[in-house]
Amino acid sequence: MIRNILIAAGVLAFALPTVAAANYLPLAKGDTGVYEGEVIDGNTQLANRSARITNVQGNWRHFSDFIGTGARWVWSDGTDVYILSSNGSSAQRLFNANASVGTSFSAGINSCVQGGTISQKNLSLNLAGTVLENVIRVDFNNVCGEGLMSAWFAPGVGPVKWMDAPANMSLERHYYRLAAGRMNGQTYPRQVGNIEVDIHLAGGHTLMSSQNYISELPVWIEVRNQSQSAQDLAFSSSQIMEVEVFDANGELVKRWSDSRMFSQALMSIELAAGESRWFGERLQLKNSNGEPLVLGSYEVRVTFKGHPSASAGVYSNNGYFSKTIPLHLDYTMSISPIF
Repeated sequence: MIRNILIAAGVLAFALPTVAAANYLPLAKGDTGVYEGEVIDGNTQLANRSARITNVQGNWRHFSDFIGTGARWVWSDGTDVYILSSNGSSAQRLFNANASVGTSFSAGINSCVQGGTISQKNLSLNLAGTVLENVIRVDFNNVCGEGLMSAWFAPGVGPVKWMDAPANMSLERHYYRLAAGRMNGQTYPRQVGNIEVDIHLAGGHTLMSSQNYISELPVWIEVRNQSQSAQDLAFSSSQIMEVEVFDANGELVKRWSDSRMFSQALMSIELAAGESRWFGERLQLKNSNGEPLVLGSYEVRVTFKGHPSASAGVYSNNGYFSKTIPLHLDYTMSISPIF
C-alpha cells in the first residue's frame, strides 16, 4: 500500500503495511495529553509538556510533540508504528507490538537516537488514576547519551510515558508521565472507586474559528456512581463547579465564578446505584477586563465542588475533584491528502 501525504510544501510517498484495527496509536485530531515531569537523581525543575494531534491524514498523525522529540508525523495501523525521519525523507519502523522482547528496530528519530529495542511487554502502569495494561517499553540506542532514552506505549491510549537524559554521562533522568488529557474518547484522569468524574469540553480540546476570537466554551462535568448502592455528594454552598482559564505563562485570565453570588447553605445530592448526573456551564472566553481571549494555547482547570464520603472515591487533597485540561484556540485550517 502506498500512502501519499501532503506535508508542508512537499509530497512524500512511503510503502507501508496493510491497515489493521487501531490499537497502540488510536489517536484522533484534537486529542491531547499533558505529561507531568519527574526528576530522578537531580534537582531540575521540570515544566509539564503537552502533546496534541494537530492533523490526521489516513493512518498518519501529526504530533505537536512526540515523546519529547518535537513535532513529528507518525504512522500506525495499531500494531506497527512508523515515524517520519527528522529530515522528512523516509518512514522508519519504531516498533511492532507483536514482536517479542529483545526485537530491535532501526528507526533514526534524530542524530542521537538510532533505533530501539523492545525491552518489556505486558506491563501494568498506574497513570492519571487509571491502570493501563499490556504496556510496551521501548529502549532506544542513544549514541549521544542525552535526549530520549525510553518510551512506554499503551493500547487504546498511545504514548503514556518517556524518559530522557539531560546531558552526556549524567545520572539525572527526566520522566514524563501522562497526567491529564483526552485520548481515543477517554478523559484522564479517571476516578478510582465508587464515584467517577469526567470532564467534557464541547467541541474538544481544540476550538477552530475563521474569526480572531472564540466567544464561549461549554464545559460539562459527568458524575457517575459506580457502586451498587446510593452515594451522597455534599456541597458547602450552591456552587457546583468552578472553571478557571490560565494562559501559556500560567497566569489566571478568567474565573467563571467571578461576579457571581452563591448561597452558603449546605446542600447534598444523592446518586442512585449506577446513576450518572451531568452539570454544565458556558464559560465566556474573555479576560477579567471583558476582552476576548486571543487565539493560542491555554489550560482550563475544572473543579467539581461535590465532596464524597471517605469511601466513595479518590479526590484531590482539598476534598474536591480538580483537573487541568489543555485548550487550543486556533484559526480554521485544512490540509488535504494527495492520492
